[in-house]
Amino acid sequence: MLYSSEREFDGSKALRALGRPLRAFTLIEVIVACSVIAIAFGGIMHAMILLNRQAMLSRIQTNARVVVQRNIERALAEKFTPIQIPEILELTDSSGKPWNDDGSSAPVAVVVENGGSTVTIPGVLNRIVTQIANPNGADIRRVTFSLSYPFRGRTLSYSASTIRSRD
Repeated sequence: MLYSSEREFDGSKALRALGRPLRAFTLIEVIVACSVIAIAFGGIMHAMILLNRQAMLSRIQTNARVVVQRNIERALAEKFTPIQIPEILELTDSSGKPWNDDGSSAPVAVVVENGGSTVTIPGVLNRIVTQIANPNGADIRRVTFSLSYPFRGRTLSYSASTIRSRD
């Protein structure tokens, strides 16, 4: 059957004339497609939540490193002579002593910004100062700072050490 340019082409009549049934999406196909999209969306949302938690953990770990590094730098910067031994370089036992930036044993605050709000996580900064034996009898000390802090029901920590001799 030929169609003239004056008449409008009707594809459904042409397909029926060829013996092909009309095709459309069935309700089951639509439901299956929506289910697949919903499952994919759920997986993506779950991944985004996990990534957000990991980003928060990374921010906290970075700020914990900053606290420890700040104290290491302070221990390196203090004047250390036979007459003047700063409190930060006083010898401790092997278990150490709690320490704060102001020299007290109060908990250290690890401050993190999260979504525009500030979250403060209390941590315990431990200072260990030990004598290092050497053949010259020089006063060399190893200073170790270790910060422990809670995060999502578990205790995490960051530790760093340096060696310091008298000026």
